[in-house]
Amino acid sequence: MLLKRIALTALLLLSVLPLAGVECKTLVTLVPNVAERLGGMLPGRSVSLPGVTSVTQMQTFHLHLFVRDAVVKEGRSRIGVRILIRDAAGKISFDSRDSIKVLELPAAAPGKQLLHPSGCRVVLGKDKTPGEYTVETEVTDFFAGNNIGRDTAKFTLISDPQEGRGFQSRQEVLAFMQNYYRNPEPARIVPALRFWAGVLPELRKKGQAPALPLYAWFYHALKQNRQWVKAFAGEMRKMEKQDQSAAALVILALGGKKGRELFEVAEVKQPWQVNVLWNEFFATGRRAAVEKICGQIWRVAVGMRPEEFKALVNPAEADRRKVTDNLIGRSALWSLHSFARSHELVAGYLRKQLAEKKIQDGFTNEAVLRIIRPELTEPAGRTLLPAALEE
Repeated sequence: MLLKRIALTALLLLSVLPLAGVECKTLVTLVPNVAERLGGMLPGRSVSLPGVTSVTQMQTFHLHLFVRDAVVKEGRSRIGVRILIRDAAGKISFDSRDSIKVLELPAAAPGKQLLHPSGCRVVLGKDKTPGEYTVETEVTDFFAGNNIGRDTAKFTLISDPQEGRGFQSRQEVLAFMQNYYRNPEPARIVPALRFWAGVLPELRKKGQAPALPLYAWFYHALKQNRQWVKAFAGEMRKMEKQDQSAAALVILALGGKKGRELFEVAEVKQPWQVNVLWNEFFATGRRAAVEKICGQIWRVAVGMRPEEFKALVNPAEADRRKVTDNLIGRSALWSLHSFARSHELVAGYLRKQLAEKKIQDGFTNEAVLRIIRPELTEPAGRTLLPAALEE
C-alpha cells in the first residue's frame, strides 16, 4: 500500500511539472500589433503573421515572442524575458532589458502557445553595419525553478532596398493598399504612388480624385518605413502641381512640421475623415481606427438627410450640422457593413466591442450587431434594426 501511495504521488507531481520545460519562439515581422489582431479573432480562427528575413536601415520592425509550456499557478504564468540582437561581429545592437522585464500573463490553453502582448519595436539606423544579424531570446520560468528556454532567429540588414514591382490597374493597387496590414510590402509603396500619379489627373477631371484620404494611407505606411520617404519625395516632384502639393503634406506631417492632424484623426468632424480612418486601418490594422469609425454610427439617428435640408425655407446652422451628422453616420455605417464582410479583422474588432460592452449607444449597438449577424431577421423578412437602419 505504501509503495502504491509513493507511485501515485510521483504521478501527481509529474502531471503538474513541464516535461520539456518552457519553450519560446521569436517572430521577426513588419506587423506591429500581432496580439491586438489575435485578440480580434474568434476562438479557432487564425490570423496571418508573415515573418521577414531582411529589414532595411531606418525601417521599423517588430519582435513578437511566443511561449509554450510555462508553469501555471492560479491561472497565470510568470516569466522573465530578454531579447538581444547581435551583428555579425557579436556586438549588441538592441537589448530589450529596458522594455521587457517580467511578464505575468494569463495561462495559455493546454498545448497552446502564449503570445507576448506587446513585443519589441526596433529600428536599426544607418550607423548599423549591413549584414546578418542574430536575434537571441531567453525566457525564464519563475514558477518552474527558474527554468530557462532559448531561441535564435536571423535576418539580414540592408542599406539600399530595391523597389518592388509596379501596378497595372486601379483594382490591383487598391487591393494592395487595402490589404497592406495583412502582409506589409514596403518596397511597393513608391510604385503605388507612381501609379496614382498617372491616373489622378483624369480622375480629377471626372470629380473622382480621392485626395486626402489617399495620402493618409501613404502617411501611415511611410511612418513605419521611413527608408522610403526620400524616394517618395522624389516621385512626388514628378507629379502635376496640384497633386504634388497634396502629396507634400505627407512629407510635412512625417517631419512633424504641420499637417499631422489631417492624417491622425482625433475627432471626426467631416465625412472625408471616415475614409482617412479607413486608410489608417488598411496601412496598420489598428483597432482604434475601426472603433472611431464605429463611434460615428449614432449620427444617423440624429442627422438630417440632404434632401430634407434642401426642403427647408430658412435653414439654421444647427440644421447644417445635422446634415453633416447624417453624412458622417451613413458613411461610417455603410463602410463598416461593407468592410466587415471582406476584412475578418474588422468584424473581429466589432465583436470585441460588443463583448466588452464598449458601445453604450443603443442605436449603434443594434447596428453593429446587425453588421456581424446578418441572419438576425424576423420571419416576415423585416430586420431587427431601428427603422432608420432598414432604409
